[in-house]
Amino acid sequence: VLACVKEAEAAILKEEQTKAYLPIPGHPTYGEEIRHLLLGESGEAVATMQTPGGTGALRVVADFLAEFRPGSAMWMPNPTWPNHPQVFSRTGLTCESYPYLDESQTQLDRQGFLDALAALPPEQFVLLHGCCHNPSGVDLTEEDWVAAAELLARGRHLPVVDIAYQGYGQGIEEDAAGIRILAEKVEELFVCNSFSKIFSLYRERVGGLTFMAKDPSVVETVTSRLKRCVRTHYSNPPAHGGAVVTKILSTPALRADWLEDLSAMRDRIRAARVSLTQALRKSTGTDRFDILAQHQGMFSLMGLSQDQVEQLREEHAIYLVSN
Repeated sequence: VLACVKEAEAAILKEEQTKAYLPIPGHPTYGEEIRHLLLGESGEAVATMQTPGGTGALRVVADFLAEFRPGSAMWMPNPTWPNHPQVFSRTGLTCESYPYLDESQTQLDRQGFLDALAALPPEQFVLLHGCCHNPSGVDLTEEDWVAAAELLARGRHLPVVDIAYQGYGQGIEEDAAGIRILAEKVEELFVCNSFSKIFSLYRERVGGLTFMAKDPSVVETVTSRLKRCVRTHYSNPPAHGGAVVTKILSTPALRADWLEDLSAMRDRIRAARVSLTQALRKSTGTDRFDILAQHQGMFSLMGLSQDQVEQLREEHAIYLVSN
C-alpha cells in the first residue's frame, strides 16, 4: 500500500461525516481529476462517470453501445486483454479483430494495423489500448496514433480507449498522448481508465468512463443514457477508493508523493526488463529477446511456440501462459 494512500485514507477517516450514496456519475471532483489526467486542458465537451474499476467502465460503455446500435461489432486488436471479448459479447455485440502484431508476435505490424483500419466499413466501434498493451507490451508511437486517428476520423468510427497503466510506460503526460491525439481528430471518443495498478488500489475497484464529443449537446444526451445503464447495474459507484484518488490528486503534497512512487514503479519494471534481456542475451548468445526491453508495462509476448512453453514448464519449472 502506497504511503500517500495511507495518508489520504487517514485524512478521509478523520473528515468523513456521512455514508450517503454518491451521485450516479460519482463525485464531481473525481471526474475533473480524471479528465485532467487523460485530456489535460482540452477544450472539448467532456463528461466522466466514476465506475467500479476499468472493467466496470468497459461494461457500461458496452451496454450503451449495444442499446444504441444492437448487433454491431466491436473491433479490437489481435491479441487483446482476454476479458475484452467477453465483456462486449455479453451485451450482444459481436467481437471482431484487426491485426496488431507482426509474425514474430513481438513487434507492431504497422502497415497491417493501418490497412485494417482503412478497410473497415464506416461508423464502426474500435477498441484501442491507450498504453502498455496487454498482453504484448507493444505500444503505438505518436506517429502511429496520428495515422490511426486520421483513419478513424475519416471512417467516422467511434474509438473506445482502454487505459489501465497510464504512467507505467513513459509517464503520465506521455502515456496520454494517444488519447489527446484522438480527441483532436475524432468527433466522439470513449475512454475507460483504471487506478488499480497505478495507485495500487486493486481491490478498491476504482475506475472511470469518460466521453468526449465536439458537440456539447451530444455529451449531455449520452451522459443521460449512461446514467440509465449505471442505474440498472450498480446504481451508484463505491466511494472509498475514489475518495482516496481524489484526495491524492487534489492535494499537491500527496500528488507529488504519488508521482514519485509511480516513477519508482515504472523504473523497477524497466530495470527488470533490461536485466532479463541482458541475462537472456548472455545465456543464448543471440539478441532474439532484446525486444523485451523495448516493450512497455507489465506484460510482454516472447514469441515462443506452445511446445517451447511446455518444455520450459516440464523440464525447467518456468511457467508462462500457453501463448
